[in-house]
Amino acid sequence: MDVRESFEHIMSEQPNMALATMTSDGVPDVRVVNFCWRADTSCVYFSTFPDNDKVREIEANPHVAFTTVPATGNAHVRAKGICRRSTFTVGEIAEDFISKVPAYQGTVERFGDQLVLFEIEFHKASVTIDLAHSGTLKL
Repeated sequence: MDVRESFEHIMSEQPNMALATMTSDGVPDVRVVNFCWRADTSCVYFSTFPDNDKVREIEANPHVAFTTVPATGNAHVRAKGICRRSTFTVGEIAEDFISKVPAYQGTVERFGDQLVLFEIEFHKASVTIDLAHSGTLKL
């Protein structure tokens, strides 16, 4: 599997990423969130409730980093990008989340109108396939 194929596979199969933001004190802050990748927009999407530290940190400094979290093995994608509120709603891309995390349907049904959707735009990613194979992908 080449780097691009591995990237597409990882982004479509792995449901979680560790998202790093920066606190107002300049301290990195990392948390795990569900995400979906859409090749048509070249963005990663995640949802959250609007009144939390993550949102405040992104609004103060939109520069973020993330790495996907493999359930097994070592394959992962790592990137840096700009995060912003998406022009899409959670409802508009809910199926993308649900296809990766079926239980997300319950979240959408219960809280969909309360969630805010964010997108991360990035143009380069480090792709680790296994301990012996990795590469950089320009999008």
